[in-house]
Amino acid sequence: MKLLFVILFFLIMLVGEVHAITKVGNGNDGDDLQSFTQITEGPVLISKYKAVELLKRANTNSVKGLSNLLPEVRNSKLYMAKENLSRDKIKELGGFEGKKQIFARTFPKANASTRFFPASKKLTEKQLIALHIHEALHRSLPESIRTNENSVENITEAIMDPETSHDLISNVLNEELKNFKTGVALGNTQSYENVSFEKYDQSVVERSKLNNPSTVGIEQSILVNDGKKTSNTINGMTTINSYLYPFGKNREVFGLGIDLNILQMENETLLGPLGLSARGLLFTKRGFDVELFGKANLNTISDDEFTNSYLGRDSFTAGVGVRYESDEFYIENDLGYTFKSETEQKVGPTLINYSFGDIVSTQLKVGKVFNKWNLGVLTEVYLMGESIEKDDSGYLDRQDNLRLITIGPSVSYDFKNMQVYGKFRYKVDSTKDVNLEQLGNVTSFGAGDGNFSVGLKYKF
Repeated sequence: MKLLFVILFFLIMLVGEVHAITKVGNGNDGDDLQSFTQITEGPVLISKYKAVELLKRANTNSVKGLSNLLPEVRNSKLYMAKENLSRDKIKELGGFEGKKQIFARTFPKANASTRFFPASKKLTEKQLIALHIHEALHRSLPESIRTNENSVENITEAIMDPETSHDLISNVLNEELKNFKTGVALGNTQSYENVSFEKYDQSVVERSKLNNPSTVGIEQSILVNDGKKTSNTINGMTTINSYLYPFGKNREVFGLGIDLNILQMENETLLGPLGLSARGLLFTKRGFDVELFGKANLNTISDDEFTNSYLGRDSFTAGVGVRYESDEFYIENDLGYTFKSETEQKVGPTLINYSFGDIVSTQLKVGKVFNKWNLGVLTEVYLMGESIEKDDSGYLDRQDNLRLITIGPSVSYDFKNMQVYGKFRYKVDSTKDVNLEQLGNVTSFGAGDGNFSVGLKYKF
């Protein structure tokens, strides 16, 4: 009888233990792995090895409280939910938190396996690396915080930071432990509701401008003028430019740009105008680069040097550019807005006041990629508001809204960090025989009726 009682007691304990492991922390045993297959190849396994290498570089073994993190990543068995499971079955296995898809689950205890769900197949390599570390932290952190999502997420961010260090990780861990001891609210426990791995995707496509945002270069343009030439007619222009992005990190960088122009006139060569710009590459997503910029076009030419011309004014432009580039084609849309401005110029005894309207400018570049060659078309549209020219006698010359459209081919060849290019653009439509010079911004818009340009730039 006593033997029977002992057997029944142990059977009850065993049943209780089996039930308990199905509802512990962030894991659900499901059907005792019957609905999972072990991962033996593919992106999830490769990202595990890269997570191990990252932890070695970060020296997490020497961080007090994280000595078990690297072994947990390295030794955890990986399982993937079987294909063709119904949504209800995946939800039963823990693959959903409400309507939110879950990438993986684990038990908050040493040597537990990691179980991945179909949503994880959408993650990039860097997101998967963060996921391995995140799940392993649930198993290796001190028990006081290992089931707390906010703490695990904050420590994962510290480890994944491109500028991470032993001190950074240690400080973040200590802060989380301190918050727990002092009773500071730590957020959700035993829940994946607030976890997102999108911020860990710092990957940039191979041809993205963010890989080499800074450039220095030189461009020579030969201008096309269909009208009658004067002493102020610009025949050519040399532009030396430098766009440097020393600030920011990851997918957000910003910096300053300089454009120095040398104008070749009929009878002389003049230095100016000067272009100064502030630029920010905000992010890249799905292959798209987004850049904001503000640019000042500063006149450096005196009235004596350059009389009876629209070019002697300061202008200020703000805009946004969006670019997509793949191994097969590229497309870029730029939108700019140039603010109204006024300038005065003395021509002999007469003082002339120019009031320039605001300008909306758009550029569309689209082309095909052939290995290292880029063959494309550039289209530009300029819409200028009402402009007024008035002398000191009160004479008015008023111009209503103006438009100007150019189009032309472009070609470039990419070396490792160098690009050579050529492009041609020509006015195909305008109001009242307007040319580019009348927009009053040679640094950004050019002059004449069009131009042929060749250039060289170094990217770093």
